[in-house]
Amino acid sequence: MAQSVYTIVIASNGVGPTRRFYVPASWVKCAAFLAFLFVLLSSTVAIDYVGLLPKAREHQQLTAENRDLIKKTATLRELLQFKNAEVGKFKSLIEKLRNITSLIGGSGGVDQPLGGGAAREPAALSTPTGESLSIVLLAEETLAEARKREQEMATMWDLLSDRQSFLAATPTLRPTNGYFSSRFGLRIHPITRRPLLHAGVDIAAPYGTQVIATADGVISYAGYESGYGNVVSIDHGYGVLTRYAHNSKIFVRTGQKVRRWDAIAAVGSTGHSTGPHVHYEVIVKGMPVDPMNYILQDD
Repeated sequence: MAQSVYTIVIASNGVGPTRRFYVPASWVKCAAFLAFLFVLLSSTVAIDYVGLLPKAREHQQLTAENRDLIKKTATLRELLQFKNAEVGKFKSLIEKLRNITSLIGGSGGVDQPLGGGAAREPAALSTPTGESLSIVLLAEETLAEARKREQEMATMWDLLSDRQSFLAATPTLRPTNGYFSSRFGLRIHPITRRPLLHAGVDIAAPYGTQVIATADGVISYAGYESGYGNVVSIDHGYGVLTRYAHNSKIFVRTGQKVRRWDAIAAVGSTGHSTGPHVHYEVIVKGMPVDPMNYILQDD
């Protein structure tokens, strides 16, 4: 049986050959079927696209809300870090104020946090990412802790403020501007290379930098001492004595009264010293203590 074909004739309006093309019927049917499939698929895609438009707009809105939520969460985290840092400073300051009050045997009630019992540590910052509600609750808890510490410090300071002469005689300042090159405690002596109690703190500073009295008092000694070089000692009363060693110059004399911030010497490297610095000691009732427990300025 002969295969059915379609004849396509292309004739010119003018003089020219007539062209004929023979296309099998099966090809025509296949092309028609393919065209039908194309139209069907195109229609399906168009319908799906129209249906997805609202979802796309919803997705864009959710994405924008999510970005906004991430920004707010980051802001809350920054606030938490800031407030936790404040709480830490308050705790450090309160501890130093307690050390100060202990110099004269406490002040009745100052040694305990407000409300009785031990003060609770601030909540940690580790919360699951994206749980904004947890972060908000944590922020409220941290702010409450900060307010509690502020109130505790204010109450303690009020108790101390009634003792003006005692506060004026309490060594709460750094003796000079510089950085702490050695802390209080057991260390290897830089010259003898043997373990030895470092009875104060060393503050490195440029040669000739001013050394000040850290509290009111009377100069109990001003002169040269083996190992300490040019040293100044101040008796502040209440059993408290401060010493400033390795000075290049001394500006005061024994028996002289000094006030907090008065210049008493200049930074040097006299005595057993490896470079210009001030060796600063606080002695309470004959025993050396860590000066950092009484310095209220930032470390």
